[in-house]
Amino acid sequence: MFKTRFIRALALACAVFPHLGAQAQAFPDRPVTIVVAFAAGSPVDLTARALAAEMSLNLKQPVLVENRVGGSQIVAASSVARAPATGHTVMLYVLPSVTAPSAQANLPYKGIADFAPIARVSTIVGVLAVAPGIPANNLREFIDLLKANPGKYSYGTTGVGSAMHLFAEKFHAAIGGAKAVHVPYRSVQPAMTDMMENRLGYTFAPMSAMEYVKAGKLKAIALPTLRADPAHPSIPTFEASGLKGFEAMVTYALVTTKGTPPAVLERLNSAANAATATESFQSRMKGLGGVQIPPPLTSPEAGIFFAQEEERWNALVKAQNIVLE
Repeated sequence: MFKTRFIRALALACAVFPHLGAQAQAFPDRPVTIVVAFAAGSPVDLTARALAAEMSLNLKQPVLVENRVGGSQIVAASSVARAPATGHTVMLYVLPSVTAPSAQANLPYKGIADFAPIARVSTIVGVLAVAPGIPANNLREFIDLLKANPGKYSYGTTGVGSAMHLFAEKFHAAIGGAKAVHVPYRSVQPAMTDMMENRLGYTFAPMSAMEYVKAGKLKAIALPTLRADPAHPSIPTFEASGLKGFEAMVTYALVTTKGTPPAVLERLNSAANAATATESFQSRMKGLGGVQIPPPLTSPEAGIFFAQEEERWNALVKAQNIVLE
């Protein structure tokens, strides 16, 4: 009797929602494109290409990477927001990023809530690095230096609303509103060069900056994390240095167009999670430095996590009055 009822229920579900099973089986029926808002060779681009290589094997279709640079991810995100909701166009979205109405009211989308979540790919830890001429060798000395000299020192970022900018603003707020001069750059490398030449004071740099630290061209003050990095045990964390509870990490979020069918999101989620679990993907990520592969999330779980992250950083945007012109 139970078996008969189950078969009837299943048949009814297929009759009422025939498109759901068909979508899951048909997807993908052509190449999938991962849109990246950063230039070729950047950590985001390299992560997307490593992810694409693994996902293509799982999806049995080519997975391509398209670089659409500009506007603090707005150019890339707008193109994905307008794409057909079939799951064939996705984006490796970087959190935190100022793409919410609190920073720019006329966006063609309303932050990450206007995208369909797929998966959390990775998190990246950076380092608070300073120029060799900065007279501070640890976090406490550096904080005291900034407080004693308001407006004297400059810090570099990859633009207003970038992760580097938000990390610096969070740091300034956490130490009581320290004043420093913001110098935005188009990319990380010019900021590194200016710091090595003592033309720039400090920045929240990617872990690739450690090559300059090892060469004595920069000083690593602390990691903006709660836990130490086994790859760099000599660098203390903000937590161990006395700035309790301070954590600033980048999250790479895989998203697609809102309205994409749940069955397609589940297929993409499965492929992305399988990709990040492979030895080849994790090996390529190690070369970037500071990358962590967090536990996999389902598509709905990823959506909750992304929303919480954006809300947390959006509160900082409002508090610090950060506005994209």
